[in-house]
Amino acid sequence: MQSTQIINEIKKRVFRTNFRELSNLNLLDDHNINKHQNELNANLCNLKKPSYIVLLAFLLGGLGVHRYYVRDFKKILFFLIPAIGYIILYAAIGDSKLDIVPKIIYIASLFDGHFLSKRISKENYETIKTILKD
Repeated sequence: MQSTQIINEIKKRVFRTNFRELSNLNLLDDHNINKHQNELNANLCNLKKPSYIVLLAFLLGGLGVHRYYVRDFKKILFFLIPAIGYIILYAAIGDSKLDIVPKIIYIASLFDGHFLSKRISKENYETIKTILKD
């Protein structure tokens, strides 16, 4: 990949503040990118995109799909078990008093998606910074 393509891929994998920090450290100049091109190409494909986490949390967060994307299988259960439990209880009881449960699960998934995307962006930033500083 050319340096501009690599820089665009880095932009997709870190948030704007982390990208600015990389720029301020002068790690994104063409010479440095070309010097570490092979290592960057190998590692960039393994880094998750934080924007996808936010999107998945917004669309399917109540089922824990955003956690599945980052392969955090234990924490998927925090969303999947209450969602399945709600479906079973609603089918068995059919009471409208349970309508607050999916709203709580959804709001929790939005918060979780937000904080998870920040964490993944920071991890990606540290990985890219380590590669480019060598």
